[in-house]
Amino acid sequence: MRFCIILTLLLVMSCKGNTEHYDWKVSKYKYVKAYVIPDHLACLCFVNEMRKKEFIARLDSAQNKLLPDKILSEKQVLEIETLFTETIENDTERWADCFNPRHAIVYYDDQHRPTNAILACFECSKIETFPNAQENLDLYIENFRSFFEKLGLPVFDNPIEYEAYIDSLKTLKKTKK
Repeated sequence: MRFCIILTLLLVMSCKGNTEHYDWKVSKYKYVKAYVIPDHLACLCFVNEMRKKEFIARLDSAQNKLLPDKILSEKQVLEIETLFTETIENDTERWADCFNPRHAIVYYDDQHRPTNAILACFECSKIETFPNAQENLDLYIENFRSFFEKLGLPVFDNPIEYEAYIDSLKTLKKTKK
């Protein structure tokens, strides 16, 4: 009998580990924006928290306005929390183990300062959060891919497609002048 109870407890504990999800909730924010990140910012990869802050703060500078961004509705912001609860099967082969984030969701306070962010690299299927980093968020990469695609923001699996997209935007910008 005692063996059955111990075995049951072990099974319950091991199952619990498989069903937990990352609790992403930001209590105070004024607005939230989703971005496709310029390559020159993506290469600022995060050596430390100051670099992350600098990276996020530079997203809205004038030189970065070539790429699309989108202010999210309250419904879309609430949907972000659900992206960390279910995982979509991810069997797509990736090009690199790079973490060169080219997509971001950034929360801003009423002073237009970034307070929280979720950063995604679809090339290596990695996700990082700021300021509270959490391990194993990569399980949710396909959820974020679907979310960005629903927003109408382009998602690429490799640097060649991304560079072609950037080049096309540069060409388009030049022809509009």
